[in-house]
Order: sequence, then C-alpha cells, then structure tokens
Amino acid sequence: MPKLSQDRFRVFVSHKHVDAGLASTVAAALESLAPEMIECWVSGEDLQAGVDWNRQIKSSIAESHLLVLLFTPAPERAWDWCLYEVGLFMRFGEDDVSAVVCLFEKGGKTPAPLSQVQGVPAEVDALIERFLKPLCIETWRVSDDWQRGALVPNVEPEKLREAATAIANGFSAATTDADVPEEDVNTYWPCHRLVLRFDAVSDHFPWDRIPPEAQVIQGPGDTTSYTMALFGVQEGTGQHTWAELVDAVGGDHRWLDELDLAFRKGLAGKLWDPPMTTFEAWAPGSGERRNYLPVLYEIDRREPDRRSAVAATLILVPVVKPAGIGSQSAAPTSR
Repeated sequence: MPKLSQDRFRVFVSHKHVDAGLASTVAAALESLAPEMIECWVSGEDLQAGVDWNRQIKSSIAESHLLVLLFTPAPERAWDWCLYEVGLFMRFGEDDVSAVVCLFEKGGKTPAPLSQVQGVPAEVDALIERFLKPLCIETWRVSDDWQRGALVPNVEPEKLREAATAIANGFSAATTDADVPEEDVNTYWPCHRLVLRFDAVSDHFPWDRIPPEAQVIQGPGDTTSYTMALFGVQEGTGQHTWAELVDAVGGDHRWLDELDLAFRKGLAGKLWDPPMTTFEAWAPGSGERRNYLPVLYEIDRREPDRRSAVAATLILVPVVKPAGIGSQSAAPTSR
C-alpha cells in the first residue's frame, strides 16, 4: 500500500444512515481539537451526486489514517456496509489493528467481528482517556500510519472535555431516538470473504471470466467454513471449485455476468462498475436464504503476463431484501 499523505490527519467516519446526525457531531468534535490538522470524511454524507460511490468510498478509506465506527442500537438491523467499510480499512489479514476505533453507546460493546479493534464507550471520561487524549498527544499510537508526531501535544483539558461531551450527548440522543427492543441491540449481519486460486486453470483459458475450475482456498485467513455454509458446503468436505459454488446458488446468473465483467476489467487494469445484482444463498445458522451482493475486492495478476491471474478475493455482502423484490433485485445504496 502506498504511504499516506502526512499533510493532514484524515479520519473516515463510518455510520448507519439513521445516525447521520451523530456522525456529523463526532466529525465536528474531532476537527475542533485541531482545526488545521484533523479532517473528517463522513461516509454517505460526503458522497457527491453522480459519482461511483463504491470507488469513492474505497479511495477515501485508502487515504485515511484512522477509521471511526459509530455502533449504535439503530432501528435498521443490517450493519453489513459499516462492517464492509471496516473490513476494507483493515485489509483482511492484519491481526494487530491500531487504526480503527469503535465508539458505542454506554452499556454497549464492540460488535463481535471487530473484537480485536479498540472499543470505547461514549462516556466523557472514557472518551477522553481512551480516545481523544491519545489521539492528540500520542497520535502514532492511535494510527501507526501517522508519522508527524503528536497532533496537539499541549491540548487543553477543556477542549478535550468539550469534544467528549459533544460525542457523549450525541450518542445519548441517538440511543433515545433508536427505540428498539433490547434483543435487537447490536444485531449485525457480517460480510463474507471468498478466496479463489487459479493454479489448476488451463494455459489456454481465455481469461474472459472467473475460471470455473478456480479452487476455493479454505482456512482461517482465507475462506472460512462459515462462508462455505452459504453454499451448503460443510467443513472438511474436500476441495471445491468456483463452478460448484455457482451451481449451488442456482437460478438466474445475471449476478455472475456482472461479476465476470468486473473481473475482465480488473484483469485489464481498468476500473469496474459497482455491483448491482444479488444472488440468494443460505444464511449460516438460520436455515433461511438471504440475498448477497458479490463484490470483486482484489485480483492478484500474474507476472509478467498480466492478462492472467494467480488469485482473486470476493466479498459477499448481505443485503436486506425489500418486500416484493426477488433475489435479482438491485443493490441498495452504500447505507
């Protein structure tokens, strides 16, 4: 990954659409600590009309030193896009993440998939001691990508308390407005990572689509048994191919046409459009089928012939299916 710009400390604020007001409050509080140095990008709010939202979000994440996730008991239960944004920032594979902070309401907790990142309750003293003060005077500990030392080495205690109070009050208002039953608090649907390798692909393959014989790489750092359960495959049942997973989905394969088009563009070093079509698969542990949006995350192109590939990584994003819409429905916006 290229080195991040050090002219300003950039913070990506990830939140649910219903928490847009809270996100603005948090961004303003953080920027107030160092107006000339801290710059926040609020996910959703800072998207411009007509842009490729998927590309702009990825670009903003790649340019950020810190990601702050606002985890509240919002009435919308699907947290998949927020967790997707965090997953992109963590770049799947770093066990020691020191650039993600999850803020949650008093009495809450960090969502299970993010248990290894820094979690801070939205209480004034905790916000000051565990987040805001270290951000100001030990910035390199909050984000290991920052190289310019302390942002505000002599930060005034009053400024810290003002920022912490604004954030805590914002969370309190968001929690009150949520009005959800206790059992619905902190409910999330995680994204899935699917890793394919192309070692078994014929030398004569045209590379006009994801090779059907691509091997699914299973393991804790690759494709987990939890993800394989989407396709009705249980752990320890041997090697599986991409063609087997596609067959397990069944139905109309318009989603596959879109994915193959993205694969061709990515292989050619071109930008590809964000996916719009979903497929149905089994939701692990529920006995029900859910819609998933397949997102091409990464292609490992072969050297020196960059027209072929070694591997590819897909992200399967759970999508809430609107009433009356089938499995081939258009994907919702990033929120």
